[in-house]
Amino acid sequence: MKKKVVLETQEADPLMVSSKKEKKKEKRKAVEFDDEEERSETSSELGEPVNLKKKSKKAKVVEEEQDGEEVKAEDPNAVTRFRISEPLREALKKRGIEALFPIQARTFEDILNGCDLVGRARTGQGKTLAFVLPILESLVNGPTKASRKTGYGRPPSVLVLLPTRELATQVFDDFKVYGGAVGLNSCCVYGGASYQPQEFALKRGVDIVVGTPGRIKDHIEKGNIDLSLLKFRVLDESDEMLRMGFVEDVEMILGKVEDVTKSSNTSIQCHLARLGEKYLF
Repeated sequence: MKKKVVLETQEADPLMVSSKKEKKKEKRKAVEFDDEEERSETSSELGEPVNLKKKSKKAKVVEEEQDGEEVKAEDPNAVTRFRISEPLREALKKRGIEALFPIQARTFEDILNGCDLVGRARTGQGKTLAFVLPILESLVNGPTKASRKTGYGRPPSVLVLLPTRELATQVFDDFKVYGGAVGLNSCCVYGGASYQPQEFALKRGVDIVVGTPGRIKDHIEKGNIDLSLLKFRVLDESDEMLRMGFVEDVEMILGKVEDVTKSSNTSIQCHLARLGEKYLF
């Protein structure tokens, strides 16, 4: 009865404001009380089945959500199945990536473990992340972590060559986002842009350099890029570089890297079609 009184009182308060005589108030209250009691009894009889239905619906939703999580976990290419650190997983999740593309899944462990690699994939199949993710993971948690230099003026650990400014910018964006998530910084250099900001960034020290062959060559010749501690070299869209006449520039750059890497015995991964095959060893 206490619950009924409370409910009745809360609903009756606004109505009492407009009443004038005590007798009318008592009669009205008595009538309202009886009505409320009937309604309460009726609702108490029907209340339990309604609540059970709501609970069953909620339980069903929870089960469906759990089933969905199990399906995701069973995906052989799920991000959680690979040696990808939490910061990178979170960065991937923000972009809606919960599973790797086939080329990413097939090459991840090989690159991370230090294998030279030639990879091919159609546009839109995730070729860029196929080398971005394992390279970053290697630098922060893998085999190359111990030998990677840090601090001001450090030489790059990664060099990525692309044929055009547009492609270089796209790859740089991925390194910037995912590399930034694990505390690594990148620099993009290409012709047609101001030279001094690029020079300043390189001398200050970067972990990853992405750029076009011509401008990379210029910086090497002027002593702005030190390849002595390079861990990874990547040739992306190498066929296009052949067609655009960058053969001599690329061979000059890779030749510099080859001399260093053979003497220091570092692990270097190449992603290319045919131009760099002579530099795999």
